[in-house]
Amino acid sequence: YEIRLSLVGSEMCIRDRVSTQSTGGISQQPVMSASSGDILSVALFGLGRAGSFHLKNIATHNRTRLLYAVDVDIQRAEAAASKFGCKALSSPEEALADPRVQAVIIATPTHTHYELLIKSIAAGKKIFTEKPVSLELKEIDEVYRLAEAKNITILCGFNRRFDASWIKLKEAVTRGEVGRPQMIRSTARDSPVPTEDYLKTSHGFFHDSGVHDIDVLRWVLNEDPVEVFSVAHTYLPQIEKLGDVDTILMVFKFKSGCVGTIDMSRKSVYGYDQRSGHSYIHRHPD
Repeated sequence: YEIRLSLVGSEMCIRDRVSTQSTGGISQQPVMSASSGDILSVALFGLGRAGSFHLKNIATHNRTRLLYAVDVDIQRAEAAASKFGCKALSSPEEALADPRVQAVIIATPTHTHYELLIKSIAAGKKIFTEKPVSLELKEIDEVYRLAEAKNITILCGFNRRFDASWIKLKEAVTRGEVGRPQMIRSTARDSPVPTEDYLKTSHGFFHDSGVHDIDVLRWVLNEDPVEVFSVAHTYLPQIEKLGDVDTILMVFKFKSGCVGTIDMSRKSVYGYDQRSGHSYIHRHPD
């Protein structure tokens, strides 16, 4: 018996209520009031690959207002400001000092997340940040400790946990509707291949993309693996020269006995395929 899950090109959308409970965080506060008349005023930090998705979502959501578009490339920020009617900045200080800004979205390169998180917490802003919070465990712990001390809502962008299809699967497994999970699989394909400029600051395929698949396997099963094995290869010259890989297979053994696999590729000739649509839960007869 199997359940097949299909996700096609899901994008992170701003939701009325988000919390970090499911991502190991500390707050269950709403990002904004539940009142239908409330508008959330936002500053967006970073207008690159991830930031462009957030920019469109903020602009089209009827309960958000973009006050600042912030990017080190001021021309990029000015282009966004002109299109979406906000103010362009090349650094975050003015946006963080503005009391009208209720929340910030951090979509800058990975190595800048920690500093921006610390500044945003100090400014008392609610936060959505792209993963990872930091590449250092001690810095991750510090961010959540400071946020908890100031009662700041902070959400790290493992967006699949908020996708209706994934939630349905997670709930079915939790309720025991599929029996005892024996095997779970996730597949990820990029298309087009990310730009070289993006890849240079992505910190590698495992950190940049694989972390989503690892997270969702752990979340669905509600357990951590006890054994992990991986093999990888590089076919694309532009990725090889960066010392990264473009093809990955990961195998996980969980404490319950369930076996998980993740297979990934940076190049999909048939198009973008982030559905995790080959994610199966095989049910034991018991």
